[in-house]
Amino acid sequence: MTTEAPRSYLAPALWLLGTQLLVSVLAAVLVTFEAISIPHCELRCDFATLSNASEIFRAFAAALMLVSITATVTLRKHGRWILVPSLVGLLFVVVGAAVATHISRVAMLF
Repeated sequence: MTTEAPRSYLAPALWLLGTQLLVSVLAAVLVTFEAISIPHCELRCDFATLSNASEIFRAFAAALMLVSITATVTLRKHGRWILVPSLVGLLFVVVGAAVATHISRVAMLF
């Protein structure tokens, strides 16, 4: 009779946290470049909204990363539940980037 060691979900959770960090940084860069790429704007754009959208998204992505790390550390002894914070964080980062990009495009009067 063989007994299997309990499966550790820590390594996949760390990979997901790393993926969330990478996606957050890339999304923040893309949202920021969306806000500064205004070749056709002239005086019609709402520059305050453009700036606020990128700054708020960067703060949102950083806060999500902190919440995901805290929840992962808190749930490390609960099996598969350790994967949930990073997956939810990834989803929220992608949705937040889409919303920030939409706000930037509306502010540029497309």
